[in-house]
Amino acid sequence: MKCHPISLFIAVTAFVTSTVAQAAPLVEEFGQALGASPKGHADLQGKARLEAFQKTFFQLSLDFPILTDWVMQDAGPDAWQIVLPEKREQMMEKLFQSHGVNGSSSLKEYAKLCEKRRTERLSSALKEWSPFTFTEGVTVRNSFFAYTEGLSDARHERFFEPGARLSTLSFDDGSVYGTKKSILDDAHGMMRDVDLSFDKQKLLFAWKKSDRLDDYHIYEYDIVNGATKQLTFGLGRADYEPIYLPDGDIVFVSTRPEQSVPCYLTEISNLYRMDAEGRYVRRLAIDQVQTIYPQLMNNGRVSYTRWDYSDRGQTFPHPVFAMNPDGQAQRAFYGGNSWFPTSLLHMRPIPGSDKTMAVASGHHTGQNGKLVVIDVKEGRDEGKGLHLIAPKREHGYVAGQGRASKVVKDMWGQEGDQFRYPYPLSEEEFLISYQPNYGFHPHWYLKHKKGLKSSSHYGLYWMNADGERELLHRATDLGVQRMVSLKRKAETKLIPDTVDYEKDTGTYYVHDVYKG
Repeated sequence: MKCHPISLFIAVTAFVTSTVAQAAPLVEEFGQALGASPKGHADLQGKARLEAFQKTFFQLSLDFPILTDWVMQDAGPDAWQIVLPEKREQMMEKLFQSHGVNGSSSLKEYAKLCEKRRTERLSSALKEWSPFTFTEGVTVRNSFFAYTEGLSDARHERFFEPGARLSTLSFDDGSVYGTKKSILDDAHGMMRDVDLSFDKQKLLFAWKKSDRLDDYHIYEYDIVNGATKQLTFGLGRADYEPIYLPDGDIVFVSTRPEQSVPCYLTEISNLYRMDAEGRYVRRLAIDQVQTIYPQLMNNGRVSYTRWDYSDRGQTFPHPVFAMNPDGQAQRAFYGGNSWFPTSLLHMRPIPGSDKTMAVASGHHTGQNGKLVVIDVKEGRDEGKGLHLIAPKREHGYVAGQGRASKVVKDMWGQEGDQFRYPYPLSEEEFLISYQPNYGFHPHWYLKHKKGLKSSSHYGLYWMNADGERELLHRATDLGVQRMVSLKRKAETKLIPDTVDYEKDTGTYYVHDVYKG
C-alpha cells in the first residue's frame, strides 16, 4: 500500500506526540469570563483600576485566544475596554458595526459572523498549503538582533531559556480550526529554524539541548519514520538557520569563524555549506560581522541579511545581500546604500512573483518589527520599492534626507503590532509569527533574564496585505517561530556549484565602482 508522506507522518507520530485539537471557540464560557467581576477590582480607582482590567483582558487572550483576537480586530486598540462594565455595551455595538450590523446582539451571534468571515478568509489557503510545521520557544531578546547564537562559552551575551517544541498544525477537510501536534518536545533545550526538504520527506532544524553542555547543531527529522539525525557537532560552536538546496546540500549559519564584532565582545556568524550528511563544510561568506538568515530565492540565488560594518558606522545599515549557493557573485539585493530601513530581516521570496517579503526593524532590537514587500524593479535603496503592508501604508522616508528623517532611528519599528518570520503564500496572503497591539503594554507578562526582556506571546497567523488576520495557533507558554508548509515547497532554479577547491588562486572583481 502506497501512503502519502504527510499522511504517514501524521499517523506515525500520533502515538509519540502530544496533540491539541482546536474546536470552535467556547462562546458561552467566554461570555461568562467576560461578565465576571474579578475580586478586588471594585475597590480600585484611576490608573490602578485600568491596569487591573487590562490584565483581565490579557488573561482572556490566553484562555480564549481566537475569540479575543476577533474582538481585537473588530474593536481596534480600545478592544480591551470590553471588560470594563461601563464600556461593555458600547464595545459590543462596535463589534457588530465592524460586520455591517447596526446595534448589538449576543456574543453567540457575533461569533457566527466571525466564523463565517474566518471560513471565507482561510478556505483557499488551508486547502492549498496546510498542514504546517514550526518551532516554538521563548523569544530571544538580546541587545542586538543578530546575537542569537547562545554559545555555551560565549564571551559575553548568551541567551538561553529552556523549553522548545517542533510542532505541526493540520486541518480536517472543511474545518478552519487546526489540530496541533508536537513532534519533538524538549523542556530543557531550545529549537529553531525549521525547513522542509524538496522531496517533502525531511525537516531541518537547529537544536541546543543544554545551556553550558551543548550548542546549536543542525538536525534532520525523517517525516516518514520519525527518526532524528544529528548532522553537525562540536561544543563551543553554534550551527543554526539551515536550509536545503535543490541538489541536496545544506546552507547554514555558524560561529565557526571564531571572531568577535569590532564594537563588542559577542561572537559573529557567517554562512557555510555542507553536504546532506554534514560533510565537506566550507565557508561561503567571509565577512567581518554577521551574515544571517539565508533563504533560497525564486531564481536559485541565496538571500541573507548582512551587517554592513565595512567602512561604516555600526548602526546603519543591515541590508539584504544575495549570492549563488556556492558563495560566488555576492552583491547587495536591497538597502546597501540606504539610511532606511535600519535592518531588513527574515526576507523570503513570494511564490509566483519577483517581489519579496521581509521584516523592517532596528539595530538594538530583537528580530521583530514591521512587515514590508520589496520590489527591486522600483529601486534598491532609500525606501524606493519598499512598501509597508498589514496594513498597506506609506513608510514616511524621503530619499536623500538621511538621518534627518523621523523614521531613521536605531530602534525603528518596535511599537504596536510586531511581525516575525513571514511565509508568503502570494503577494496578498502569508503566514506570520505575530504579536498584536493590545492598546496597552503587557509589561507584567514580560520575563526578565539579566535585565533583558523576553515575551513568548507570538502566535501563528494567516494574514493578508491589508492586515486582515486569523489566529491559527498560539500557546500560553511558548511563542511561534519560523514556519513552513508541509504540503508545498516553493519552486526555485538549480544553480550548480562551480567552485574548484583544488585551486589556490581566484579572481576578485568590482561589479560597478559607482554603485558600491
